[in-house]
Amino acid sequence: MSNIEYLTNRVQMKILIIALILPFWVGAQSWQPVGNAGFIVENTHHTDIAFNPSTGEPYAVFASNSGISVMRYDGLTWVAVGIPFFSPNNPFKNGIAFNSVTNRPYVVFREDNSGDYIYVYEFDGTNWVNISGFSGITGGDEGDYPSLATHPSTGEPYVAMVNSDQDMLEVRHYDGANWIQLDTVHTPPNADECVLRFHPVTEEPYVAYRQGVFGKINIQRFDGSAWVFVGPPDFSPEVNELDFQIDPVSNELVVAFYDRDVHLASAMRYDGTAWQFVGNQGFSGPSPRDISLGIHPSSQHLLVAYRENTVGPIYAATYDGLNWVNTGNPEVSSGLGAYCNIAFHPSSNVPHIIFQDNTANGPTVVKLAGFLSAEVIKEASFNVYPNPSSGTFEIDYSEHNGKIISVDVFDLLGKSVYHSETLEPRLVMAGLKSGSYIIQLQTEKGSIGKAILIN
Repeated sequence: MSNIEYLTNRVQMKILIIALILPFWVGAQSWQPVGNAGFIVENTHHTDIAFNPSTGEPYAVFASNSGISVMRYDGLTWVAVGIPFFSPNNPFKNGIAFNSVTNRPYVVFREDNSGDYIYVYEFDGTNWVNISGFSGITGGDEGDYPSLATHPSTGEPYVAMVNSDQDMLEVRHYDGANWIQLDTVHTPPNADECVLRFHPVTEEPYVAYRQGVFGKINIQRFDGSAWVFVGPPDFSPEVNELDFQIDPVSNELVVAFYDRDVHLASAMRYDGTAWQFVGNQGFSGPSPRDISLGIHPSSQHLLVAYRENTVGPIYAATYDGLNWVNTGNPEVSSGLGAYCNIAFHPSSNVPHIIFQDNTANGPTVVKLAGFLSAEVIKEASFNVYPNPSSGTFEIDYSEHNGKIISVDVFDLLGKSVYHSETLEPRLVMAGLKSGSYIIQLQTEKGSIGKAILIN
């Protein structure tokens, strides 16, 4: 089966889901700051963002030469969580995650002063508390590339890291008193850059990593007693940076990375049998860095944020079923930026991106604004067939659902490609390129919509 046939079949299977829960980027859209751009004036690096599962507030963590700080947006302004710069000086590669039971945040980072130790701090409601000891979670071994995730049920923090002294990849979890190592991830020497995630159903930890500085990607899972490969090892081209997610609906594995074959960003998906490129191999601007991958919790659309070139603006691209397209302005940042990461709001599913904003001289959080949400577009009470088609669709609509006020068709960038004040039984979309679109009917009772695919 070819790549196009495979992807088309996937879109056909998902078309009913997408019709009920429309993609989040439909409608006129732009990336708008959450609070002030550069909400703290500080030359930051390695930013990350997560949402408090109880309050829905975004929490931003960022590092500077002075230490780690965390701030949250209370709906009006960004406020400090605990004291600023609570960590040792010169932290790097920090991340944030929430305990799903206590709703307390954890922060992980590599300390670059006295030994490249990996530390984890927990916020107890008043202060940030070091729960990793004086010499970090390994008890004295140097580490790199820490990746933090919390167990879906217990809320315990897990950290994957490269143990530089032992030249191996390892995963440890905190049981409330000690950091316990899971069975060693069986990797050849020089394992590098790892990402830790939990499977949404089995709750097993999965770790993706590249083998060497410019190596290929491998993924292993911990089955309760040992780490085992998921799919074939070394399945990707040689990569330089990577991110990894597990689709919350299909449970398929997805990776995005800097593809050294084409020197652009690429993404691959594992369906349980084989790894396939998602769309074209290489879809970004030149020399992407700081790659972050997100998967919309309902529609399953992929969103990849990245920095273009060594010094460049932040971009975001989404996959519409056949092609990768820019999402937003098209730049996410108004100028140069770095260290971007994606998170979705837990209730609205609105995507947020944090990055170091060189124009504002500090961290900035933006969200995708001006889209039609699932709360506006209700379940479609009309039929469209054939779907997919080459561009001609029959529309079966009953007036008892409300008198038609207008008919619109949007592409996934939010651009209107068709508008009419009347509904014809046959809709001919001549001249449109292949891809996914949304038919929106505005009735006297509200808006309804369906996803269509032109092949």
